[in-house]
Amino acid sequence: MPRDGMVYKLNYLLKSQSPTSPAAQQILAAYLKAAEERKIIPGTRAGEGEYDVKQSMDVIIRESPGQVLALAKAMRKRLGELSTGCLVKLAHDLLGAAPKVPAGQRAELESLLYDEYRPPLVDRLRNDMGSLELIDAVVALTALKNPNAGWQELGKERYADRIWRYTTLEPKGEDVLHHREGKRFRNITLPAELKGWSEPGFDDSGWKKGKAPIGVGLYGDSNLHFKNATPWGDDEFVLMRTTFELDSTDFDNVRVRVLNNQGYDIYLNGSKVYTYIWWCYTPEYGKGLACDKNLLKKGTNHLAVRAGSVYPKDVHVGQIDVYVEGLRKKDLLDAGKRP
Repeated sequence: MPRDGMVYKLNYLLKSQSPTSPAAQQILAAYLKAAEERKIIPGTRAGEGEYDVKQSMDVIIRESPGQVLALAKAMRKRLGELSTGCLVKLAHDLLGAAPKVPAGQRAELESLLYDEYRPPLVDRLRNDMGSLELIDAVVALTALKNPNAGWQELGKERYADRIWRYTTLEPKGEDVLHHREGKRFRNITLPAELKGWSEPGFDDSGWKKGKAPIGVGLYGDSNLHFKNATPWGDDEFVLMRTTFELDSTDFDNVRVRVLNNQGYDIYLNGSKVYTYIWWCYTPEYGKGLACDKNLLKKGTNHLAVRAGSVYPKDVHVGQIDVYVEGLRKKDLLDAGKRP
């Protein structure tokens, strides 16, 4: 596409210039004007104009912190034109750029995001509580003035203090993989005594116990990692079980947060809620996996996890931690309402 070729050349030229040079300032001004004025034709062709607008916004946010506030102001009149996905991305990107903008502009940018970007996102959220990306955008903007609104960790005790029962196992026979096999998570034959291990009524009293993360080796590096709280051991797989108590289940959305470096199965009250068969590269508690809110119950809830490990350069590495969060629509939509 001719425009893509032009954008590529402009970006190349921009990177070769000092940010304060006349050429760089002229290029950035053109991008700002394009973001503000590029026409978005309603209907099936809306994606074409929106793509061009996103390209321009991305360059300004990435290359010119000093113009982020100007971009946020310029886009105010276009918020209704943008698709939900584009508006969510813009809000997240502007919020992420806030720490880099000149100090004198940061408070104004954050007020603008809360007062003018948050309301249209809330309006869309009223009709689409199933979009975790939209929910997270509203939560992030709401947190600028009300950090307590949004997702709540479920259970009377913090997940970091929760005790897990766990056991490990090494595959046998045809279930064995060579240590250098990369994609490792798979179904394996479990011993007869582990039948029903994910059910609430299973007897795990003979298992070991400890806090999570349960792990072995170092997942990450010396500067970016979560410390293992309980030793995994030498086996490839771990099975783990815990409980959490609820006084109420009146949540509109429920999600599961996971720290892991390989695949896993997750069960809530005996029902499998998620399976992941690949691997993760960055140690973090993921943004969350949508879960059926009807699986929760008042009183004791049971969480069961099967996780796998890896052998990079024949060094055994594995780590797993899981917890559940809930969100009430009313708490989020009403947060920060003006009297």
